[in-house]
Amino acid sequence: MKQPRSRTTAFARTTPSPPINQGRVLHALILRELHTRYGRENLGFLWVIGEPLILATVITLLHLNEPTRYGNDIAPAPFAIIGYTVFIIFRNTFNRAEGAIETNQSLLYHRSVTILDILTARIGMEVISCFAVTAILLTVFVFAGFASPPARPLYLITASMLMGWMTFGLTLIASALSYRNEIVSRQVHVLSYLSIPVSGAFYTLSGLPPSFRDKLQWFPMPLIFEQARYGQFRSASPDFVSPWYVSAWCAGLTYLGLVLTRRIRSKVYG
Repeated sequence: MKQPRSRTTAFARTTPSPPINQGRVLHALILRELHTRYGRENLGFLWVIGEPLILATVITLLHLNEPTRYGNDIAPAPFAIIGYTVFIIFRNTFNRAEGAIETNQSLLYHRSVTILDILTARIGMEVISCFAVTAILLTVFVFAGFASPPARPLYLITASMLMGWMTFGLTLIASALSYRNEIVSRQVHVLSYLSIPVSGAFYTLSGLPPSFRDKLQWFPMPLIFEQARYGQFRSASPDFVSPWYVSAWCAGLTYLGLVLTRRIRSKVYG
């Protein structure tokens, strides 16, 4: 005799699963990253701000007594703050691109978690952290009389977001190429350090020899720092501020990263 079908089973088959809130997934991944990296003891999650804050403070103090070289209101302290805090968005995230997929591969067994979610959570955490560090240091140095409030805050915020976007594309590329490839993995940190002298974090393009400047301004990172300084300092030059050109670079890097990530999907999920 054929058994009647259970109502519960029939209901489970006919009722669609509720839509997944991807924002909650990213929030959970950020909390997991914080717990994995810093733990819950002592300062715990506060280290996500405390660590870059200490390093940025030390670097700023080293430049505190230097003479102003780039403009009337471009003091050395805020110049160092802007340069370092924007650069660590790239450095902290790109340095962890190597092995980012392997170390989190177990999370991909959850259908709601993707490779993009893992990398987006990491970059989002770094961008938020650097925003907080920049705001704290600028506030302290403004009240101490060593800096002025941002002259064009929107340009400064947009520059940080462009750095996050560019880093997202580069991290996608590096994570995909370094997946189970030890040779490429070892080059990630090398490339991160080699990017410092050409990044524009601690100098202005207008202060470079024309022959070198003409080549360097084709790359997006120096233009991001020029935009950040234009947002902070009233006397900064807008000659090298080109957000649309940088956005085109970021879009191209992101597209290439997505293509490479798609190519390794069978290996990752296999």
